Amino acid sequence: MSSIRGRVSGTPPELESKLIAHRNKILGLWAAERMGMMGEVAADYALGLVATGDKNPDDRVLVKKVCADMRARGYPISSRDVGRQLEACSHQARAELHDSSS
Repeated sequence: MSSIRGRVSGTPPELESKLIAHRNKILGLWAAERMGMMGEVAADYALGLVATGDKNPDDRVLVKKVCADMRARGYPISSRDVGRQLEACSHQARAELHDSSS
């Protein structure tokens, strides 16, 4: 599911970790916005997803958590839709980190 993890040959592990953490943060902010979270609450939710990704590198765990959280707040979403968003977040994270290092 991840477009970052294990797909870029020669990517240093520290850069790959940074990309994944940034991707998870972007996904968390996206989900938080849809659940009506704002400000610090949204930022805390996003950082929570970063921590979830750090504890368990399996993207399916992350997708399942987002689906469950959104469902609990009255915003049901399919794992396929969250997976697509995770993919979009991967591209965004890569572009943002590339731009910041240029």
